[in-house]
Amino acid sequence: MMISSYQLRLITEELYIRFPLLGGWIRRRAAQRLASLASPQAIAILAEASTRHPDRRVVDIARQAIEQANQPAAIDAVCRVWASSRDAWLTKHITQNSLVARRPIEVRLLTALKTGQADLVQRYKGEIILPLLQVCDDRDAQIARLALKTLNSLKNQAARNEVCRLVIEQDHPQARLAAIQSGYQPSDITQRGIFFFLTDQWQAYQELDFDQRLLRSVYQAAPAALRQRILEKIRQSGQVTILNALSVHEIAFETQEEAQSLASLLTSYQQWPRLWELVFEAHLPISLEILHTLASQTWLPEAEDERQMMSELVSLTSTNLEISGEVVRSQIPAAVECAKTNLLHGRINELAFSPTSAVIALGTSMRKVTLWDFQSGQQLGVLGPFDHSIGQVSYNQTGQLFFAERTNSDAPCKTYLARDNEVIPIWQQPGSTTALEPLAATQLLIAGSDHALTLLELTEPLKVLASHQLSYWPRAMRLAPDGSFVALLHYGFEILSIPDFKPIALNHQGSWRRSVARCAAFTPDGHFLLAGTYKGALLLLPIGAMQSQPRVLAQHPSRLLGVETLNDPRLAISLDASGTIQMTEWLSGKNVGKVQLAQERPTSLHVSVDGSFMALGTTDSTLSLWDLRPLTVPALFEAPLARSTPNQLAVVNLLLGREDLPGPTRGALTLLDRLLRHRFRYDIDISAVPTIKPGEYDIEIE
Repeated sequence: MMISSYQLRLITEELYIRFPLLGGWIRRRAAQRLASLASPQAIAILAEASTRHPDRRVVDIARQAIEQANQPAAIDAVCRVWASSRDAWLTKHITQNSLVARRPIEVRLLTALKTGQADLVQRYKGEIILPLLQVCDDRDAQIARLALKTLNSLKNQAARNEVCRLVIEQDHPQARLAAIQSGYQPSDITQRGIFFFLTDQWQAYQELDFDQRLLRSVYQAAPAALRQRILEKIRQSGQVTILNALSVHEIAFETQEEAQSLASLLTSYQQWPRLWELVFEAHLPISLEILHTLASQTWLPEAEDERQMMSELVSLTSTNLEISGEVVRSQIPAAVECAKTNLLHGRINELAFSPTSAVIALGTSMRKVTLWDFQSGQQLGVLGPFDHSIGQVSYNQTGQLFFAERTNSDAPCKTYLARDNEVIPIWQQPGSTTALEPLAATQLLIAGSDHALTLLELTEPLKVLASHQLSYWPRAMRLAPDGSFVALLHYGFEILSIPDFKPIALNHQGSWRRSVARCAAFTPDGHFLLAGTYKGALLLLPIGAMQSQPRVLAQHPSRLLGVETLNDPRLAISLDASGTIQMTEWLSGKNVGKVQLAQERPTSLHVSVDGSFMALGTTDSTLSLWDLRPLTVPALFEAPLARSTPNQLAVVNLLLGREDLPGPTRGALTLLDRLLRHRFRYDIDISAVPTIKPGEYDIEIE
């Protein structure tokens, strides 16, 4: 007979009822009813009652039902209760009847060992090992003894592999003892090498990995904890030859502690040349310690240029240096203005950074597009004239340029593709094109004042993949990083899926209707939308939950004009009408930088694809170009130098050109400059790193 869980709960309550007169009768009736059900759930309740119920007659009914239960699921239920209670009567019942649970695996293991059926365990692979190790310390001496015996006589290689894995990854003491005593070793040759190494089986290790090739491959891929154990094992063993095989340049530090361990290890073995190499790979505080150590030992490199470098570095370390990333962040500008371009005629309506070159495309009111190389400070060419002013400009990921016209009337406006020195009209619609978003390399999303949203496939002939008529015309549009949905900005904002244009989220109501988004950007992971409002609030909204109360990430003094996001560091950059630019961590909401423009009246904010540069448009047809790479400099004080890039060396040079740096910060940046120049001396010409050509330039497009 089947009953509901609610009815079962009522019967269970009756089983433990404490009425003074009829209580005993009610309890026995409940026990008899459970016994008659004989379901696994009922047997589990009776098994619990058999271990702790105060009414002896109820216990007798429960035990009789348990003795008669023969369904596998009911036996599993009895075994689970026994595993947790270790009740004497249940123990006798299980052992006399040789009952073994089917699941869970922990209970199956306990019952198999208790009933002397340990051979059942040998059928399992790696999944049995962790439960088996736990049972080796069981309070039942018989079970613990059989578990240990089973652990030391595993026949399945997959189970043996799991024992060795626990030794390698967790340094599990019981697994280590069993593996060594029983001669277990991993079947994978790489894992076998590191297993021999970590268990002090030096002869076996040397025979297998005589050139330390396996150890190097494991070390490079291992998590920080395992790498730390490898270094500690080298220190304990005194195996200098193994230490020499681990090239400093191959070591990718995750923590400062790991770098410190290697530095201490090399110092203890007086491996001064290796320690000198580590100066240019470790975290900056560790590099300073190493330089002091080498200086105190009066050690010098063999090559003359290396000696000169060390002398200069040691001299720099003798001054007061600021090596705190947080302090440095507060003392350097978040962005550096490098250049301005002035359009001599007309105004700049829109711009876009090329993803493949140091070029900005400017859409102008002169019905033309001009291409500006900001690295050389030169105008590369002019496209046009066209029928109307150019209001939209955008590049796709392969560097193809798209631009579109705008007008104050319903006159037809075209969208163009510039490719291989050829300008091709690809679309026409009544009224202005208000937004362009290329998708991948072959698609283009177009929104216009005619309320139309169109997805094009850029083939020959051109294909319309999807079209959608909106109840509004989008003022702006932002595409999600993976291209799966798009945010449309109007009196509110709406998110539609691509390519079917189904609504994912909508928000144009609520208490802040008059402060709706004027600009927006997705976070790089695509999980959130950052929206800037007319009242100056930078809002963070989770995709799919737009109707929930948004989080105010930052508050500006006036309406927001532009929002962009960076991936590394994970920042939101927001610009308001007063010329205030804020850099905010979009995960924590922490303000990490601020720039205040002097006299310009900004209109727009754009960031290059790699996040290195920023362009600000103004109402007086001026474009200012900014270097954002100072935002990455604090990471040089917190991460190993091995992760540094020539791009960071370039920005250190940029900052050293400023006169407003405090002395300790300038000293630390000078030290970083020398370290990075030495590190990249053979890799790249620093002059080849993309930069902005400083200066003020006039653009003539007539």
